[in-house]
Amino acid sequence: MKPSINRFSGPDALFEYLNPRNGHFSPLVELPDSLNPYREYGIHLHAKLFSALPLANVKSIPAFNMLDKSSHTGKKKIIESSSGNTVASLGILASYFGYEETHAYVSHEVTAGKLKMLRLFNVTPLVNVEPICPSESDTTSGIHKARQKGQEAEWYNPDQYANPDNVNAHYDVTGKELWQQTQGHIDYFCAGLGTTGTFLGTARYLKECNESIRTIGIVRSPNNPIPGPRTKNLLQEIAFNWSDQCDELIEVGTIKAYNASLKMIRAGLLVGPSSGMNFAGTCAFIDKKIADGIFKKHQPSIHIVFPCCDQPFAYMDEYFEVLPDDAFPKIHNEELLNFFPKERKMVAYNIPEITCDELLSQLDEKNEKKLVVDIRNKESFEHYHIPQAINIPEDEFVLTLEKLKEIYQNHTLYIVCDFGHLSLYMCRYAADSNIEAYSLQGGMIEWSNKNFPRVKHEACIKKYAVKN
Repeated sequence: MKPSINRFSGPDALFEYLNPRNGHFSPLVELPDSLNPYREYGIHLHAKLFSALPLANVKSIPAFNMLDKSSHTGKKKIIESSSGNTVASLGILASYFGYEETHAYVSHEVTAGKLKMLRLFNVTPLVNVEPICPSESDTTSGIHKARQKGQEAEWYNPDQYANPDNVNAHYDVTGKELWQQTQGHIDYFCAGLGTTGTFLGTARYLKECNESIRTIGIVRSPNNPIPGPRTKNLLQEIAFNWSDQCDELIEVGTIKAYNASLKMIRAGLLVGPSSGMNFAGTCAFIDKKIADGIFKKHQPSIHIVFPCCDQPFAYMDEYFEVLPDDAFPKIHNEELLNFFPKERKMVAYNIPEITCDELLSQLDEKNEKKLVVDIRNKESFEHYHIPQAINIPEDEFVLTLEKLKEIYQNHTLYIVCDFGHLSLYMCRYAADSNIEAYSLQGGMIEWSNKNFPRVKHEACIKKYAVKN
């Protein structure tokens, strides 16, 4: 297909370039066989590359719409609860709509990469200690604080979590684009659920065009962090009635999402972890249909679309935290680098590991000489942890090794972190102090994926007890 010349000129050229309704669609690319193992089932997988938009993310579409549709005379400052693409886009677009400043309530757990991105995009971060189980009605949450600030004379709160212009943007732009790009040949739309704007607006439009189109929502598994999307429970905080348009839900965990993203990156699609989640969720949905006998070999063509929400660069550190070292090429002569991380010079060789299933059986024995030590920070531990575990955060563990040696010299320690990487290093420290220690393979992410017992914070238990 011959591309347009994609040129913008004149005094308003840059504004028109940033306008998602400018007539230049974000690409829709069919995946090759290296990314689509379902060709013999007649399945065509298509990635909608919002990562190729001017601001390189899907949230720039509703961000533009929420500013364009607002009529807040006299308001000069924007305030939003967001540590990612929505407020980053608002930071760039604000001046075109007469706003002088953009501020964002961001979680105290925001990554350094995200903070740098926001500041690069002219956003002033307001770090907020978010409640363990966040709720828009909780007066300590960023959502609530942004709404309160938005009631003041100079401030405007777009409120992506309840503003219908979020959903309408994808009805007007994304849905229409997909229908035209596929020439109406679309059978399934699979998308992650965060604020649910992308999913809901697109699903409404597509189903109005063809009511037989099925829409699949993808959520992240409990206790599996992926920037952007939510768990099924956390969707209860969203004001939009997304469930009316959702035909089926699929869960995806952190490691699968990052692995899928990495696979797409290396094929030439520069997309982030939420895009990986959408890809992995789409594949999980297809696998389920094949297992159920719904999708069969040599059947007529089936066209499935999933969105790729942004690029991977803001999440660079997380890829190397989540995925094992052997997922990446080895650096040779690493010790010659000026920035060689001293704290990681002690490579974890031959550290004994224990699987989640093996640890669960050990817990059932209730042996007082066998102890689970969770080295995550206090807040993460309070949010959820393995039954009978104690919390000794990483820094404290290293600094108090001599004391720990006296207390636990006759014990066996099972050391737990998020992904099972950091615990390897802590086991090495323990071994050097003659403490018998095993690292939990896959960490708390794998433990949660297996839905093994977890002690949860009282606030979370109360919050979801009735609704579940």
